[in-house]
Parts: sequence; C-alpha cells; structure tokens
Amino acid sequence: MQTLSVFKPSCPSFYKVYFDLTVMGSAEISESKESKITREWTDLSTMYVMLKYRKWQIKERKSTSLHVFHQKCTEDMNNELGINKTPTQIRDKVNNTRSSFHTILKQVKAGNFKWTQDKHASLTKTVYEFMLTHFDPSKEVPLEFVEQKLFSVTKAIKKQL
Repeated sequence: MQTLSVFKPSCPSFYKVYFDLTVMGSAEISESKESKITREWTDLSTMYVMLKYRKWQIKERKSTSLHVFHQKCTEDMNNELGINKTPTQIRDKVNNTRSSFHTILKQVKAGNFKWTQDKHASLTKTVYEFMLTHFDPSKEVPLEFVEQKLFSVTKAIKKQL
C-alpha cells in the first residue's frame, strides 16, 4: 500500500466528495444576503461617513482614537446599512473628501473656481455643499444638528436599498 504524503501527488481515487443539498442551499442563501466589499461610493454614503466623522470630532475625539473610529464606522455601515467597507476605505474616504473640500475652498476664496463639471477634485457639487454646511472652518456646528442630519441620511440610504 502506498503511503500518502503532502510532497507526493496522490490519486483522486483516494478521495470521495459528498454533497449535502441542505447545506449547499443554506450557503447560497447566506451568500446572497452578504454584502461584498465595494469600492464604489455614492453621495449619500460619503455624507454618512463624513457625518460619523464629524460626530466623532465633536463628541468622541478625546475618548476614542481615530483608528477605533474607522473600525466602528465600518461596523456601523455594515450593521445599519448593509454597506461593507474596510476601515482603510473609510480612512481614505475621509482624508480624500476633506482634502478635496479644502482644495475647492481655497480656489473659491481665491476667486478662480467655477463648477463646470459634475465632479471637481473628486467631489460632487452635492457633497461640496454638504461639506460647506458641516465642515466650514468658520462655522460651528452643534452635535444635535449633525445627529439629525445623520438620521435623515441613514433613512435616505435605507430607502434606496
């Protein structure tokens, strides 16, 4: 008799595969319900993440690290909205959105900016106007206002799904 080894190829006749239809059916159901990690961002999902970030800035910045915020935001998006993003994607989205907003803000203040496209510096006009309301350095935004907007954005995202 031949000794099986991981270093020698073995004949397929040594193995037998059993299929259990009940298990396969449940796997298909769970696969259809799981959301996959996607790289696409809608305006509403961007607003959701930025509102969560703003809430963290106002309320939790001293008690919760930014790294923990990214992980918590990932969990919240998955649990509340069924949108699966990684903490790295959340971090990148926050950084890119803030950077683009400040770039456009500088151009507006210099007087050499005009919306000519749907997107400019990776921001849509809708997201820019939202950022202007919630992230303008010259304005102070109360936590209650952020929470109300977060509730309405969450409701709008759930309505789309």
